[in-house]
Amino acid sequence: MTVSTSGNQPPARGDAATLLDTFPVIKYWYVNVYSVGDAYGGPEEGGWWYSVGEFLESKGRFSTKPAAEEYKAQVEANVEQTGTYNMGNGPHDGVGPDGEPDDAYLTRGGTWGEEKIKVLVQSYPGRDFPQERPFYE
Repeated sequence: MTVSTSGNQPPARGDAATLLDTFPVIKYWYVNVYSVGDAYGGPEEGGWWYSVGEFLESKGRFSTKPAAEEYKAQVEANVEQTGTYNMGNGPHDGVGPDGEPDDAYLTRGGTWGEEKIKVLVQSYPGRDFPQERPFYE
Protein backbone atom coordinates (compact mmCIF):
# COMPACT_ATOMS: atom_id res chain seq x y z
CA MET A 1 0.00 0.00 0.00
CA THR A 2 1.32 3.44 -0.92
CA VAL A 3 0.26 6.51 0.98
CA SER A 4 0.15 9.72 -1.00
CA THR A 5 1.13 12.91 0.77
CA SER A 6 0.78 15.30 -2.13
CA GLY A 7 -0.97 18.46 -1.06
CA ASN A 8 -0.05 17.76 2.56
CA GLN A 9 3.68 18.21 2.21
CA PRO A 10 5.30 20.56 4.70
CA PRO A 11 6.83 23.64 3.11
CA ALA A 12 10.37 23.39 1.87
CA ARG A 13 13.03 24.22 4.39
CA GLY A 14 13.89 27.90 4.26
CA ASP A 15 10.43 29.03 3.14
CA ALA A 16 9.66 30.85 6.40
CA ALA A 17 6.67 32.84 5.09
CA THR A 18 4.93 29.69 3.92
CA LEU A 19 5.81 27.88 7.14
CA LEU A 20 4.35 30.70 9.27
CA ASP A 21 1.13 30.64 7.22
CA THR A 22 0.57 27.01 8.21
CA PHE A 23 0.36 27.76 11.94
CA PRO A 24 -2.34 29.78 13.65
CA VAL A 25 -1.21 32.99 15.32
CA ILE A 26 -2.06 32.94 19.01
CA LYS A 27 -2.03 36.31 20.69
CA TYR A 28 -3.07 37.10 24.22
CA TRP A 29 -3.84 40.38 25.93
CA TYR A 30 -2.71 40.91 29.52
CA VAL A 31 -4.20 43.21 32.14
CA ASN A 32 -1.11 44.40 34.04
CA VAL A 33 -0.92 46.61 37.13
CA TYR A 34 2.00 49.00 37.68
CA SER A 35 3.25 51.56 40.16
CA VAL A 36 4.24 54.48 37.91
CA GLY A 37 6.33 57.56 38.61
CA ASP A 38 8.74 60.10 37.13
CA ALA A 39 12.49 59.58 37.47
CA TYR A 40 15.17 62.22 37.12
CA GLY A 41 17.22 61.61 33.97
CA GLY A 42 19.92 64.21 34.39
CA PRO A 43 20.78 67.91 34.26
CA GLU A 44 21.13 68.18 30.47
CA GLU A 45 19.02 70.91 28.82
CA GLY A 46 17.89 72.19 32.20
CA GLY A 47 16.94 68.74 33.52
CA TRP A 48 14.87 65.95 32.01
CA TRP A 49 12.60 63.24 33.35
CA TYR A 50 11.31 59.86 32.17
CA SER A 51 8.48 57.55 33.22
CA VAL A 52 9.23 54.43 35.23
CA GLY A 53 6.90 51.58 36.03
CA GLU A 54 7.29 48.84 38.60
CA PHE A 55 5.28 45.76 37.63
CA LEU A 56 3.02 44.78 40.52
CA GLU A 57 0.83 41.99 39.14
CA SER A 58 -1.02 40.62 36.14
CA LYS A 59 -4.76 40.42 36.66
CA GLY A 60 -5.47 38.10 33.75
CA ARG A 61 -4.80 36.91 30.22
CA PHE A 62 -7.46 37.27 27.51
CA SER A 63 -7.77 36.05 23.95
CA THR A 64 -9.42 39.26 22.74
CA LYS A 65 -8.51 42.88 23.36
CA PRO A 66 -12.13 43.97 23.99
CA ALA A 67 -12.44 41.37 26.77
CA ALA A 68 -9.18 42.60 28.31
CA GLU A 69 -10.33 46.24 28.08
CA GLU A 70 -13.62 45.37 29.77
CA TYR A 71 -11.82 43.63 32.63
CA LYS A 72 -9.32 46.52 32.88
CA ALA A 73 -12.23 48.88 33.60
CA GLN A 74 -13.36 46.60 36.44
CA VAL A 75 -9.85 46.47 37.90
CA GLU A 76 -9.43 50.26 37.64
CA ALA A 77 -12.69 50.79 39.51
CA ASN A 78 -11.21 48.88 42.47
CA VAL A 79 -7.68 50.29 42.46
CA GLU A 80 -6.78 52.37 45.48
CA GLN A 81 -4.08 54.97 44.97
CA THR A 82 -1.41 54.71 47.65
CA GLY A 83 -0.88 58.43 48.16
CA THR A 84 2.84 57.69 48.50
CA TYR A 85 5.09 60.63 47.64
CA ASN A 86 8.54 59.61 46.41
CA MET A 87 11.55 61.78 47.21
CA GLY A 88 14.25 60.55 44.86
CA ASN A 89 16.79 57.95 45.95
CA GLY A 90 16.42 58.72 49.64
CA PRO A 91 16.71 61.57 52.14
CA HIS A 92 20.10 62.67 50.73
CA ASP A 93 18.81 63.12 47.16
CA GLY A 94 18.44 66.75 46.12
CA VAL A 95 20.08 68.06 49.28
CA GLY A 96 23.19 70.24 49.19
CA PRO A 97 26.11 70.06 51.63
CA ASP A 98 24.41 72.64 53.82
CA GLY A 99 21.38 70.35 54.25
CA GLU A 100 19.10 72.60 52.18
CA PRO A 101 17.15 71.43 49.09
CA ASP A 102 19.19 71.97 45.94
CA ASP A 103 18.32 70.62 42.47
CA ALA A 104 22.02 70.60 41.58
CA TYR A 105 22.32 67.55 43.89
CA LEU A 106 19.57 65.40 42.35
CA THR A 107 20.81 61.90 41.54
CA ARG A 108 19.88 60.17 38.31
CA GLY A 109 17.11 57.60 38.42
CA GLY A 110 15.50 58.89 41.59
CA THR A 111 11.70 58.80 41.42
CA TRP A 112 9.96 62.00 42.48
CA GLY A 113 6.34 62.92 43.01
CA GLU A 114 3.17 61.08 43.83
CA GLU A 115 3.14 57.38 43.00
CA LYS A 116 0.27 56.35 40.72
CA ILE A 117 -1.16 52.88 40.25
CA LYS A 118 -1.94 52.30 36.57
CA VAL A 119 -3.71 49.41 34.87
CA LEU A 120 -2.67 48.71 31.28
CA VAL A 121 -3.76 46.27 28.58
CA GLN A 122 -0.65 44.95 26.88
CA SER A 123 0.23 42.25 24.39
CA TYR A 124 2.86 40.76 26.73
CA PRO A 125 3.11 39.72 30.38
CA GLY A 126 3.95 42.63 32.68
CA ARG A 127 7.51 43.74 33.36
CA ASP A 128 9.23 46.75 34.88
CA PHE A 129 9.90 49.62 32.48
CA PRO A 130 12.03 50.94 31.08
CA GLN A 131 14.15 47.84 30.91
CA GLU A 132 17.24 50.05 30.58
CA ARG A 133 17.59 53.57 31.96
CA PRO A 134 17.49 56.09 29.09
CA PHE A 135 20.42 58.42 28.45
CA TYR A 136 20.43 61.93 27.09
CA GLU A 137 21.89 62.19 23.58
